[in-house]
Amino acid sequence: TVTHNRSITFIGNGATGGSTAAQYILWGTVENLRSNGYVRLGYSFLGWATEPNGDLVYANNQEITMGDNNIELFAKWTPYFYKIAYNGNGSTGGLMGESEMTYDVAANLSPNTYTRSGYSFAGWATSPGGSAVYTDGQSVVNLTSVNAQTVTLYATWAPLSHVLTYDGNGATSGSMATHTIIENATDTLHLNQYTRVGYTFAGWALNPGGSALYIDGDTYTMGSVNATIYAKWNPIVYTVSYNGNGATSGMTVNSTHSYDIAKNLNNNGYSRTGYSFLGWAASASATVPLYTNQQSVINLTNVAGTVITFYAVWTPSTYNLVFNANGGIGSMANQPIIYLQSASIRANTFTMTGRSFAGWATSQANAEAGIVAYANGATYTMSTPESKLLYAVWTPNTYSLNYYPNATGVTGSMSSQNMVFGQTYTLNSNAYAKTGYGFIGWAVTPGGIKAYDNSAAYTMNTEGAALYAKWQANTYQVSYNANGGTSAPSPTAAT
Repeated sequence: TVTHNRSITFIGNGATGGSTAAQYILWGTVENLRSNGYVRLGYSFLGWATEPNGDLVYANNQEITMGDNNIELFAKWTPYFYKIAYNGNGSTGGLMGESEMTYDVAANLSPNTYTRSGYSFAGWATSPGGSAVYTDGQSVVNLTSVNAQTVTLYATWAPLSHVLTYDGNGATSGSMATHTIIENATDTLHLNQYTRVGYTFAGWALNPGGSALYIDGDTYTMGSVNATIYAKWNPIVYTVSYNGNGATSGMTVNSTHSYDIAKNLNNNGYSRTGYSFLGWAASASATVPLYTNQQSVINLTNVAGTVITFYAVWTPSTYNLVFNANGGIGSMANQPIIYLQSASIRANTFTMTGRSFAGWATSQANAEAGIVAYANGATYTMSTPESKLLYAVWTPNTYSLNYYPNATGVTGSMSSQNMVFGQTYTLNSNAYAKTGYGFIGWAVTPGGIKAYDNSAAYTMNTEGAALYAKWQANTYQVSYNANGGTSAPSPTAAT
């Protein structure tokens, strides 16, 4: 009987524990298979197969008719099924169903659909307060070896952080690193590190042209997206002061200016006797202005509160010497002379019949009186800020009045008679004689008619003159004496 026993060897075929002893059965007899003693983590025992990967042939303890050969039976296993439940763990939105898993079969976790305001999903933990063990959608296997168990995974959350960028918004120097702040959290803004020439920092705005909403070092609450704040700048204010620099009257009030804003200088209100205003300079000694009156200026300084002093630049005004002919003829252009400077008076070009130019008088009355203030070509100083009038002073010339006998056979002589032009004299008595002729007066031309009696009044109105003796034959009577005769002729006239 022993000789005809056949053996059944039970092979665990992946078992992770236990054992099943071999079974001996007389061939040709029927007997129940030995109960399985193997175990396999994560699996249930189904029965036995005749090959490692074969189909199930015998159930546990199933009857078997023993053949005439020894056999091997391979444990047949079926994996456990389990569920994964997803817990939002503080989520504020979303919903997720369970996913079914098979032991020893890798599968991806369901993609997370939970949301939490202000947080980003960081993965799945195995406890509510645990750290993330699995990433979103990660492939997992064998989260439990207990059949039909539900494994709960808990969402883990990382606070959302956004970047706050500091924009210099026109800054000319400096830099600032970005600032990471958790969403909906409040943090202190970094102190401003930007500078801008000609400006002072006024705070931070939400857009380049906006108003300042935050001061330096203020608190800021981060929103749900990255943000940028913009430096807000106030232009520095400075003052322009105006110095009359020798002005004799008037004033010009200070003007206030802002950096990067063009503005006209104030209208000059100063005046200076004898001078014209040219503009403004940076020093009192300057003779050439930097800026004209009311010129538009910009960015004269970049230092707040500076007082810039501008000095009036003056140039002496030019006034005219005006020449009055005072009865003369001709013309003379005005002569310009700079105030407080000297120049030679232009040579006289006026003329006046019978008179010589003697110089210039400062008034009509003085000119008429012959009071000369300036000789011809003298130096004149423009000592007062006004044009001046000079009057020609004329001196009457002395001319000769010549006497001519105006005939032959005249005896005697007469000297010339000097006469001042325009004055009246008594003509010299005739000193000429001509036999048979009587002097009857003076003519102005040799053949002219008598113009003046002897010793008559004469006015010298020409630049020299001559008088010509005017003769008339003497008339005498011829008487006849009959000398004893009778009827003598009547007397007759003869020349």
